[in-house]
Amino acid sequence: MKGARCLSGVVLALAVGVATAQGLPDPTRPSGAFQMGPEAEPPLPGQLQMIVHGTGARPWALIDGQRVELGSLLGDERLIRLTEDEAVLRGPAGMRRLRLLAGVEPSSVRSPRNALRESR
Repeated sequence: MKGARCLSGVVLALAVGVATAQGLPDPTRPSGAFQMGPEAEPPLPGQLQMIVHGTGARPWALIDGQRVELGSLLGDERLIRLTEDEAVLRGPAGMRRLRLLAGVEPSSVRSPRNALRESR
């Protein structure tokens, strides 16, 4: 009898845990994810993930998981320029710049050896 009570307590605790977990947001869903309603417009693509400048090949960028070659269209925008850390798109709304590591400004990197020399 005591074992049955313990088992029913464990089952009840698991059921409560599952019920409360269903109300939590999905941790694997990308931040900024949205629900599209009937009147909502899809957002403009905007996650620049990689830029490739190859020898003998047309430069391309990986934007929102899609390979876009220089001069090609992404939706209704054309990829018109690629630098080491930026892609420039031009479309009906004008020009738009996408940066690798958006919000992070590049800085000079000091090697430990150079830092040691400067401290002497």
